[in-house]
Amino acid sequence: MPRTTWRARLVGAAAALLMSAGLLTATVAPASAAITIGPACGYKEGVYNVCLTITQVNLTGYDVTVGFDRYMSKADADALLGCPDGSAMFAAMWRDDSAHSGNFRGYVPLRPGSPSSGTNPPGLFADFFQANMFLNRHRDSEKIFAEVTYHDCRNDIWYTYATGSIFV
Repeated sequence: MPRTTWRARLVGAAAALLMSAGLLTATVAPASAAITIGPACGYKEGVYNVCLTITQVNLTGYDVTVGFDRYMSKADADALLGCPDGSAMFAAMWRDDSAHSGNFRGYVPLRPGSPSSGTNPPGLFADFFQANMFLNRHRDSEKIFAEVTYHDCRNDIWYTYATGSIFV
């Protein structure tokens, strides 16, 4: 009988330990989930809207999403998409307050099917995404923003629109 009691105690202690470990794991799991920050937008009502959202996936890596809406007639949007360079649209990530070479963090590629034109509302629309982008995070917070640039081949003009800023 004492031997059974000893085994029962051992099994009970092991079960309690495993349950505690499971409870600890269940408690810790949400803390390791990705953290999403944003959107941080730049806009001019009736003209454009450009937003940045980032999701921290590890200590220095971020999934970066940039959305761009440029309101104009569908005919104008289709004309831009019909340019030989396809409107040459791109998104660039920057740190700090200015877009100079020392602050450049990289390009965010267009998602498949982007850019496109639409009718409700009418305009030119694009989505950009880069997984696990290194934003050069230091010990202190850094201000991060994106710029979307496109080329209007009809007038040979480049247009650039900045998102709002996010601290990472």
